[in-house]
Amino acid sequence: CNAILGSNDYVLQHGLSLKAEHQYKVDLEKSLVNLGNKQDDFLKTIILAPFDGTVVSVGVKKNDVLSAQDYSSKGTIQVVDTTAVKFEGLVDEIDILKVKTGQKATITVDAIPNKVFTGRVSFISPYGEAGTSNVVKFAVTIHLDPTDVELKGGLTATADIAIETAENVLLVPLRAITSTAQGVFVTVIDETTGQTEKRKVTLGRQNLQFAEVLSGLDEGEKVVLEITITGAPIVRGLPGRPPSSGR
Repeated sequence: CNAILGSNDYVLQHGLSLKAEHQYKVDLEKSLVNLGNKQDDFLKTIILAPFDGTVVSVGVKKNDVLSAQDYSSKGTIQVVDTTAVKFEGLVDEIDILKVKTGQKATITVDAIPNKVFTGRVSFISPYGEAGTSNVVKFAVTIHLDPTDVELKGGLTATADIAIETAENVLLVPLRAITSTAQGVFVTVIDETTGQTEKRKVTLGRQNLQFAEVLSGLDEGEKVVLEITITGAPIVRGLPGRPPSSGR
């Protein structure tokens, strides 16, 4: 009786083993079919960029295993739109309130010194960050107007933003202006006689080079620029005699 029971146990265990093996093979076949379908779908997959551009870097390669952190840090493919060039720079907090979106700007690129590009302010950061000198600066983005010059990402450039414009105004160089306790003056020269006249003027808006003259000067009048001449001191002697020789 014990021998018969033992034989039945073996048949039962063997039957369970065959059933598990059969289920394993079924699951394996399903997985292989599913894998094949995924591979077919992958081969048919077309990855589209949100805009037309040029691929400049690929952060992954075939058979790489990526985690969620890799997706956020490495990315996959970097595409650059070379037709929509933008300038990114910093503006000091003392000037940032004067900058508005839509203002015109001129941009010069260090690598192309004889070319001036134009554009408009498209973004102003709502918060600033302190730099190494503890001066708070705000990030500003300028989108450049279309140009036939091929610009590359990462080039060093400088932008001048026109925070205010004025037309048909009288301008004088800042070098021609003298400020005293009595007011602001320019020196006007008469080209016919060569005589000069110190004249008080009223100034309006100004930039780093010129100032607007509201009154005191007429269009066409010539002003004298401040000139600094350096050299050795002049040694003067007595009237009618050469400088003393020390004897």
